Amino acid sequence: MADRPSPRGERRRLLLSLGASLAILAVVVVAVVVLVRLAAPPPPAPVFTGPEAVQRERATHSLLIVLAVPFDLWSPQYAGPDPALVDPWYAAHPAEWFRGTLAPALRDYFRNLTYGRYTLGIDVAGWHRLPRPRRVPGQVSYADSRELEIRDVLEAAQREKTNPFSYDFVVVVDPTSPFDPRFQQDWNAAQGVASFHPWSYRAVNSVLTGVYYSGNGYEGDPLVLLLRGLAHELSHALDYRLHGRQELYDNLGDRWDVMGPLYGGNPPYSPPNERILLDSRLSPLGPFGQTVRLEPRENGPGRAREFSVGNDRFTLEHRRVCIPRSFDEDHPCVLLWHELGGPNQRGLEPGGHWDVPGEYPSYGLTVTVSSLEPAGANVSVTVRVAR
Repeated sequence: MADRPSPRGERRRLLLSLGASLAILAVVVVAVVVLVRLAAPPPPAPVFTGPEAVQRERATHSLLIVLAVPFDLWSPQYAGPDPALVDPWYAAHPAEWFRGTLAPALRDYFRNLTYGRYTLGIDVAGWHRLPRPRRVPGQVSYADSRELEIRDVLEAAQREKTNPFSYDFVVVVDPTSPFDPRFQQDWNAAQGVASFHPWSYRAVNSVLTGVYYSGNGYEGDPLVLLLRGLAHELSHALDYRLHGRQELYDNLGDRWDVMGPLYGGNPPYSPPNERILLDSRLSPLGPFGQTVRLEPRENGPGRAREFSVGNDRFTLEHRRVCIPRSFDEDHPCVLLWHELGGPNQRGLEPGGHWDVPGEYPSYGLTVTVSSLEPAGANVSVTVRVAR
């Protein structure tokens, strides 16, 4: 007579059988899901146009602003620069102003300039008293070496429990300026009020933008001037960080381009800078002689049209507010740009800007503006002389 299984053994056998069945069922379900997904057509690729083409790749970068003072310009009373020795603007704008006003304004300004693509997370450290003087005969001074000042600034920030090497960018605010007669000897003609120093920071795989500002010698809102200078230098720094080399150069053609002499304005970027910094493609012009509709560049990137004649490259654009040369040109216009340089160093020279309909010769071309208003312009281009 066979032994009958115990109740415990019977339950164990049933549980093992049930577990095996569930495992087989799970494998079948997964296989069915995979087959359904493989059989289904892929979703259509999204089509991005205008500002959306830029916003699809948003990025946040960290920025540390370090307020630093050479020891011979330090004031224990103000815990910062001595207003009797530097521009008194700093006494009216202590460290709290940089934290509470400049930092959020710079974040918003740069985000708007890049059509929402780049956001800055900003911290402010300082004021820090540096161990060396601005200029003392017979001593190693910061007037003799910007790189030495940058190194001391980074060390000073570390002593105050701030790690500058954890940030993507570092801005040094120095209370001297070539516009201040007391410090003009410390600056050479090639050194502007703001400067980009990639070589000073390359060893730690980051980028430094140095900003040296004084309210003395300027006209206009100091906050706006600081924002424009910072945006210009940060554009260099961002380009350097993204590409590993400098592709974005100062643009001397359009003084209202953020890379131009006035460092800002509206619209923010000229066509080559827009392609480099925003990674946005310009639209082709189309056949010569065919009328195209130009939308205002202020509406976002990708509004300008590009075309080539032989080896010459051109860009045609409409601006709702035409301010390439002066503050009082507040009417719409059509602009033609002639591109200079190679793929890694581009510049623009203006080929003409027109604020009334008509036929305009330029560079062997004829630009015909048939209608022009703030909302856009109808334009055609014909080739008069082969170049």
